[in-house]
Amino acid sequence: MIWDLLADHGSIDEIVAMLQQQFSDPPDVIAGGVQVALQSFLDTSLAEVAS
Repeated sequence: MIWDLLADHGSIDEIVAMLQQQFSDPPDVIAGGVQVALQSFLDTSLAEVAS
């Protein structure tokens, strides 16, 4: 789900906002999950930081 949102929404804040509409978890829990997922994408070279 985060991968799909990342394709359409460039910022972490936008992704967190979209997930908040679908899940009842507190914003900090959702943001933490997004951070973990993004770090996983970076660690496995599925994504890279744009310069």
